[in-house]
Amino acid sequence: PLPVPPEKYREEYLPQFMVILSIETEDLERTFETIEDLAEETKNKLMVWIVVLSAAGLIASFLCISLASNYLTKPLKWINDTSNKILSQVGQNYSETDNGVDCSNTPVHRCSPKTELNTLVLEFQKMISHFSGRGSAKAEGNKLIEIKNKFDLSANFEKLYNSRSDPNFKYNY
Repeated sequence: PLPVPPEKYREEYLPQFMVILSIETEDLERTFETIEDLAEETKNKLMVWIVVLSAAGLIASFLCISLASNYLTKPLKWINDTSNKILSQVGQNYSETDNGVDCSNTPVHRCSPKTELNTLVLEFQKMISHFSGRGSAKAEGNKLIEIKNKFDLSANFEKLYNSRSDPNFKYNY
């Protein structure tokens, strides 16, 4: 009815029009079941989308973290690799054309983020450029120089050295 009936009955109330609708109970129940089915289907679709988007977000986050960590630790890897090259070439003679370890190709670029690692790489590069088989390292070469040890007091300290394992050793802390 229109207008809406008052809460308390009044005699002067007259609806302007009234719609009387007759619906079978089965049709009404079927409509509610259809609505419930649609709601359940929508809920399931939303759950699938939420799970897929969450997984994609996690994968994207891990990928970004991995790429950033590789990019930021590239200078440390370069320092480590260069150090290993230097250590593997210790004691080798270098010819005039061979410069030993190449220290010119650093992972620090103009677009690299400015961190302490960049400064470390540049200082490391300066340091190794002086002993890569050039300069004073080349001038000295592999000279074998043997000097007699004139500080031969081993006989004087042998008793002290051997007494270290004694439980009553005076300096055993």
